[in-house]
Amino acid sequence: MPFHLARIQSIKANLQLGNILPTIYGDSINDFGYASSLFYPDLLLYIPAILALAGLELIRAYQIFLVLITITTAVSMYFATNRLLSNLKISQYYVQNPSHFFTVEQELAILATLFYIAFPYRLINIYLRGALGEILSFVFLPIVAWGLTEVFCVKKGNWRILTFGMLGLLYSHVITTLMVSICILMLIIIKFRQSWQQKYMLLKSILMTAFLSAAFLLPLIEQMQSNQFYYNVKNPFGSLTEQAITICTPPHSNLLLIIYLMAMALIYYCYVWLKKKQWYPRTALLFLTTVFLCIMTTNLFPWSLVENIPLMKYIQFPWRIFLLVAYSFSMLCAIVSFHFLARKFSFWYFSLTTIAIISGFLTSNILMLIADNYAEPITYKPPVISIGRGEYLPAKFNRASMKRPATPIPLTGELSIERYAKTGNKIDLIFSNASNELTLEFPVIYYIGYNAYLNNKRLPISQSENGLVQLSIQAAKSGHITIQFEHSTLKIIAYIISITTLAGMFFRRRHTSTRN
Repeated sequence: MPFHLARIQSIKANLQLGNILPTIYGDSINDFGYASSLFYPDLLLYIPAILALAGLELIRAYQIFLVLITITTAVSMYFATNRLLSNLKISQYYVQNPSHFFTVEQELAILATLFYIAFPYRLINIYLRGALGEILSFVFLPIVAWGLTEVFCVKKGNWRILTFGMLGLLYSHVITTLMVSICILMLIIIKFRQSWQQKYMLLKSILMTAFLSAAFLLPLIEQMQSNQFYYNVKNPFGSLTEQAITICTPPHSNLLLIIYLMAMALIYYCYVWLKKKQWYPRTALLFLTTVFLCIMTTNLFPWSLVENIPLMKYIQFPWRIFLLVAYSFSMLCAIVSFHFLARKFSFWYFSLTTIAIISGFLTSNILMLIADNYAEPITYKPPVISIGRGEYLPAKFNRASMKRPATPIPLTGELSIERYAKTGNKIDLIFSNASNELTLEFPVIYYIGYNAYLNNKRLPISQSENGLVQLSIQAAKSGHITIQFEHSTLKIIAYIISITTLAGMFFRRRHTSTRN
C-alpha cells in the first residue's frame, strides 16, 4: 500500500505545480524522481489525488476511493452479467417463476455480484496487499466478458463494450490486461471459425483499443526501448516457478506432466458428468476453466516450460491469476446456487444472500484484524522511497546513491555553485568559476524526456555510470543551467492519437443517434 499512497501523493504534488499530464514523480526517492507513471498507468489515481488536493488526509482520500471502487465493482458486475446472460440466452434453460420479481438473468447477476464482491482474493487485495491496480481491475473484468459475448454471440453486437472494458483494464493494471489478452487470444484460436466470421468487429475493437491506449502505450514503449531497467536485469520478483503457490514438493518435470494430465482427465470426467446432468451447457466449461485457472496459480502447473515465453515473465506472480478465478468462480457459484434454488421458495434466496454477505463481512473482519499489525494513523505519509521493488529504476542506478549530497557533483573539472534548486521536475543551477571542461552529475535519476539548457541554449544530456543525469559543458566559466522533464514528440503524437480517436468516436456516435 505505501507504494500506491506514494503515487497518489506524487500526483497531488504534480497537480499543485501545474503538471496535469502523467510525468515523473519529482518528489519521490528523496527528490531524485521516479518514472512510475510512465510504466504504471495512474489515470484513475487522479480521483484520490484530487480528493487529497481538496484538503482530505491522504489516507482518508484513499479510503473513500476504495469505497467508490467497491460500489462501482458491484454495479459493473451486476449490469455486465445481466447483459452477458441475456446475450447467452440463458433464460431458455430455466423456467421463470411467476412469483419472482426479478428475471432469471437478474437473479443470476445478483448472486454472481455477491460472490464476486466477497471473493477472498479481492478482499486480500484491499485489506492486506493494498494492490490498487488489481482492485481497479475487478471493475472492468466483467465488462470485458460482456464485450466478448457482444462480439461472438450477438449479431451486429456492440464491439465498443469490449473496447471500453479492455481500455479500463489497461489504465488500471497492465499485468491484468496482459493476462486477459492472452485469454482472449486463446479464445480466438479455439473459436477460429467464428472469429473469422466476426473479424471486422474484432478488428474494430482491437484498433480502437490500440488508438485510445496510445497515450500510455507509446510512451511506455519509448521508455522501455531507451534504457535497461531493474526489471530487465535485476529480476526483483524472482521466476514464475519460484513464485507459484507450493502445493507439494516440486516434482520432476516428467512427473509433473503426468500429474497434470491426470488432473486434466479428472476435470474432463467432471465436465462430461455435468453435461449428462443436463445443466446449463456452459456450466461444465465454466467449471473446467475455474479449476484450470486454480491449478495455474500453483507449482502443479509446468511454469518452467512457459516462463521463458516472451511477455510471460511480466506476470511476476502466478497467484495473480486468482483475479480471473474470482470472475469464473463467482459465475459458477451463481449458476450452481440458482440451479438448486430454482424450485425453492424466496426464503432460500434470502438465506443464501444473507450467508454470502455475512461471510464477506466476517472475512473482511478477519483480514482487518490481521492488518491491525500494520495499522497507521490517519495522518500517515508514505516514505519518500516507497517505490515497491524499484523495478522501474535504471539498471545502472545504485540505491546507495540516494545518500549522496543533494547537489550536483563535478565528475571532471571544478565549479562554484551559486544557487541550486529543484522544484518538482525542474532543476535550476547557477554556477561560476567553472573549468573549461566540466562534467556534472545531478541528483536526478535519468529517464528519456529530460532536457537541459545552458543560458537558454540546448545542452546534450546523458546517463552517468550511476544511472543519474549527466551534463558535459565546454568553455563556460559561468551560467544558468535548467533541467526539466518535457513530453517527447512521440508522447505528444500519442496524446493526439488518443484524443482524436475519442473525439471521433463521440461525434460519430452522436451523429448516428441524431440521424436515427
